[in-house]
Amino acid sequence: MDDYLKSTMFFDAIQFPDIKFFNSGIEWIDETTALPRGVLTPHGATRALVFNVHMHTTESCCIEKNLEMTMHDNAEIQRPEFGMYAQPPFVCDTARLSLIIEASRVGSQI
Repeated sequence: MDDYLKSTMFFDAIQFPDIKFFNSGIEWIDETTALPRGVLTPHGATRALVFNVHMHTTESCCIEKNLEMTMHDNAEIQRPEFGMYAQPPFVCDTARLSLIIEASRVGSQI
């Protein structure tokens, strides 16, 4: 399936090997939810996009005070807006993007 999604029928990873997101600002909804805004460039086309970020942090009770954070980012794009028209009758035009970032801090070091 990976090879098929990377093919010219979808993301054309040979011609467009990178998908880039440039952040232009973040709107905080509450302590664990944010809406990063920016532009996304897959398949050689650039469009505005808003991710929906949910963060979860935990702090251990040991001496070193480890802090761990996990962020789950989700967004949807319409494939035709980015020049991807493969098999419209058989494939949904919506592509869901998701990203999981895990980070940790040990002690007082950042």
